[in-house]
Amino acid sequence: MGLLDSIEKLINEHGSATILKERIQLANDKYSALEDKVSILRQENGILKEQNANLKSQFDEVTKKIEGMNQTIERLNKQNSKDKLDDITEDILKMFFNAGRELSVRDIGNMPVNVIQYHFDILTQHNFIIPSSAAIVSSWSGEDSPGMYNITASGRKYIIENNLV
Repeated sequence: MGLLDSIEKLINEHGSATILKERIQLANDKYSALEDKVSILRQENGILKEQNANLKSQFDEVTKKIEGMNQTIERLNKQNSKDKLDDITEDILKMFFNAGRELSVRDIGNMPVNVIQYHFDILTQHNFIIPSSAAIVSSWSGEDSPGMYNITASGRKYIIENNLV
């Protein structure tokens, strides 16, 4: 190997070292940029985790409120169903409302007297009708005169508020 070969080798090695140095610097710059990006992403991840925890907490609170409201709705529905009369009892109350006068068990018709009296009892318990005169047995003819009932203000209110007119 001659002197020129040694110089050429030195130039090549020096050139390679410069290129290598530039590549290492580029790699270091990219690595630094990635480290900065990782740091930013870690901060964002921490913020997102905190927000997620807050949202989970709010979701749990809202879920509990909804469950409470559902229980309240169920309780109110049960109360309303207790306050709601069955169809036959409502029909009898409508008869009182439409008649605008006293009615007796005999005025209702198409049902056995005891069934009608049962519905009269329900209406009386709800204070929708009240007895206006008691049943009387005539000593002269031996026939009984049934008790008469009148609709009350509560009965009229029930008819109107439940759109039974």
